[in-house]
Amino acid sequence: MNEREIKIPVADLDAVRERLQVAGADPQRPAGLESNLVFDLVDAPAERRLRSRRELLRLRSDGGGSRLTFKSAPRFVDGVKERLEHEFAVDDPDAARLLLESLGFRVAVRYEKVRETWRLLDCEIALDRTPMGDFVEVEELADVSPRGRIEEVCRLCGLQAERSVPEDYLALYRAYRRDRPDLPRDMVFILDRQ
Repeated sequence: MNEREIKIPVADLDAVRERLQVAGADPQRPAGLESNLVFDLVDAPAERRLRSRRELLRLRSDGGGSRLTFKSAPRFVDGVKERLEHEFAVDDPDAARLLLESLGFRVAVRYEKVRETWRLLDCEIALDRTPMGDFVEVEELADVSPRGRIEEVCRLCGLQAERSVPEDYLALYRAYRRDRPDLPRDMVFILDRQ
């Protein structure tokens, strides 16, 4: 399946949620913690590593279950990120992890976010709280969306598509950490343990 999406940093997720409600969007999933494990051939030469090829192998778990995903290197068409995506549900994430590790893959990095999803005009809209700020992702649902729906959803939600960022969350977090060396390597929420 081909994925077409944009990611926009926002200052106020509540305002976007209100705009979604006014536009008649359907809530799909309430806000919930999402944990992601990114796998790579960390002991392999750089040219064999997925990250160096801008590919992604991810095991995601949230309140709705777990999914294993492969994404090809992205390309950008009119500011929209496009990439090949293969994804399927996993009944046993621990077994999936063991399988990947048996094939030589290791967890290269972890990241978390609190995500809620909506559906509008055959697009999925994700409202994401991350340890480095808030973002909205708008993705055309490839099996039903005609091209150009992303821009229409952005307009209805008061989002500026031209403010979208091409980087994925991992690249954004690496840049965010450059000025904050005390943050953990993984993009995870730091809980007050007092």
